[in-house]
Amino acid sequence: RFKNKVNLALKARDFLLAKGIEPSRVLPNVLLPIIENGSLEEDDEMRERWSAMLANAADATGAPVHASYPEILKQLSPMEVKMLDAFYSEWLVADAGRSTEQIGIMKDKVVAAYGITEDQYKILVGNWFRLGICGPRTTAGGFNIGGLPVALADFDYVRFTPFGIDFIRTCRY
Repeated sequence: RFKNKVNLALKARDFLLAKGIEPSRVLPNVLLPIIENGSLEEDDEMRERWSAMLANAADATGAPVHASYPEILKQLSPMEVKMLDAFYSEWLVADAGRSTEQIGIMKDKVVAAYGITEDQYKILVGNWFRLGICGPRTTAGGFNIGGLPVALADFDYVRFTPFGIDFIRTCRY
């Protein structure tokens, strides 16, 4: 684990130095969970995410890293992180200039692209909702309760939340 901690920190430093940025102080409530959780990771791509998160935390020129991000990354599988990153990359290219409410992921496309069942998709998406990364498409229903329209949500079209976009950005460098 010690070797993993050192490698994580060195990789984060390399990310920063490649951009000509001198690493700055990282608050302990962000630093310690990144180092601890990242050192437990066996998957190379996930270790890369932990290093990117640390680099972003140590980048004084960027936005601060939310203290909940290490806990969120810890709760995602490597497959989920790959999927979210692919969706984010697609969003950057295809959906630039649109509001976050208009940006989404289609269930049928995900099921086909990743060879998963609809039940597996619902479990993944449920986790993303729970973590605040994504939210359902909502529409006003055909009736009101107490004078307010009822909002209907579905899993067929999932949108990134602003929080989720920032989280994914933080896991990249």
